[in-house]
Amino acid sequence: RTLAADVSELLAQLGHERVGVIGHDWGGAVAFYLAYDQRALVERLMILDMVPGLIKAGDAFPLEFALKINHVFFHGGNPDWAAMLVSQNVDAYLRRFLTTLDFNYRPNVFSEDEIAEYVRVNSIPGSIRAGFQWYAAGLREDAVNLANATEKLTIPVAAYGGASFLGDIRAYWQAVAEQVEGEAVAECGHFIPEEQPGFVIDAARRFFAPLRARG
Repeated sequence: RTLAADVSELLAQLGHERVGVIGHDWGGAVAFYLAYDQRALVERLMILDMVPGLIKAGDAFPLEFALKINHVFFHGGNPDWAAMLVSQNVDAYLRRFLTTLDFNYRPNVFSEDEIAEYVRVNSIPGSIRAGFQWYAAGLREDAVNLANATEKLTIPVAAYGGASFLGDIRAYWQAVAEQVEGEAVAECGHFIPEEQPGFVIDAARRFFAPLRARG
């Protein structure tokens, strides 16, 4: 939610009064709070393979969902400990997310050059720990925020999950928004923009067309 406030201020500095927003993974959670807290700003919201928040404070994690996102608890339970362990072999750790069928429909979505760049930036001192703090915030602060987010979004929301990872995520978004469309994207895992870029481009052009038409 702090990051959503940062995005709101950035948009204000750039002079944008109304926007359409796309968010993937944690960017989807940031986009949700941006739309929730700044209702006069966000006109349409498109989400790629993410839920509004990991869990509402006081609720129990469904076992199937918890097993699918098991890395969340490793990263966020004790970020410093997790960062110390992962920093011993950043390359091997990131390859689990970028090259295995745990998260991808195809194991060759990312090139070796792209993987090397992920490894480079995540090897910068403090980078892994900072990334893991997202998960800590998601398990602690955002769980409370989501429990208190009792007023549904009224803007159109398009929610797409990769069929090989989160699948059809519309039910998660229907809990927080009145107008939800979307589907599970076939032959696709978590990284929808990389695995199915044509689908994302076409869906975005269609969904945001009313904003473009209005100018």
